[in-house]
Amino acid sequence: MSCHPPGRWPPTPRAGCTHRSASSSPGATPWFGWLIPPLVLLQLGFTTASTLNFDISGYPASLWWPWSILGLLIIVAAGYFGVRTSARLGTILGVFEIAVFLIMGILLVIHAGSHNTLSCSPPSTPRPASTA
Repeated sequence: MSCHPPGRWPPTPRAGCTHRSASSSPGATPWFGWLIPPLVLLQLGFTTASTLNFDISGYPASLWWPWSILGLLIIVAAGYFGVRTSARLGTILGVFEIAVFLIMGILLVIHAGSHNTLSCSPPSTPRPASTA
């Protein structure tokens, strides 16, 4: 099954289709469309549950599946509402990611306090010449 109607150039995007399906051989496309997303969703579930288990005592590490299902619902909703919605969601998540890194960087600089310097490493002292 092709993501693009036959005889149409340039191909128009459809929900659930990626540039990978148009650029790869037909045998490679299922690997990207059917194998990678479930693995990413499993990783999302395991990572989120493990992090919550570490940060919140009493949260069971085995409770990973709600996070995988939430990720799946977000992906399905983005695909259902179309390319524009997916692009907006990607932009919002990108801005959120940049904000998190910016806030973390500022907090680390503040936390270091007077230990912040412009030098990368302290100057080293020359080694004494060895006598042979």
